Amino acid sequence: MRLLIAALLLTACSDPFIGAGVGFGPNGATVRPVISGAIGNGRISYSP
Repeated sequence: MRLLIAALLLTACSDPFIGAGVGFGPNGATVRPVISGAIGNGRISYSP
């Protein structure tokens, strides 16, 4: 369901971007996907 919502948001965006955030902690490295895009004059971002 989250993937469907993200796909719908990306189709509505004029400048879509898919990236990854990397963090390092006591349990090792973690990678989190980031999806963002521009809608009108604003910018939205989603990271599960």
